Amino acid sequence: MATSAELGKAGFTPEVLETSCAITLDTSTLTITKSELVMRARVPGATKEQVESAANGAKNGCPVSKLYKAETTLTLHVEE
Repeated sequence: MATSAELGKAGFTPEVLETSCAITLDTSTLTITKSELVMRARVPGATKEQVESAANGAKNGCPVSKLYKAETTLTLHVEE
């Protein structure tokens, strides 16, 4: 949702935004240590760089990621 909002602020309407997430849990402390996001995006009229900028802005501002205080990675696949 945050990526869609970031793209909307930049004047783009995404056609496809699909995201999956894998979480790493430290079972000894029951702490989430890593969140690995993989996103597939198709945004008509936007360059790969513009989509990456929006996705990274959303990732860095994510309140859930801040709550976990975990390392968050993003792999982005932008389709034309």
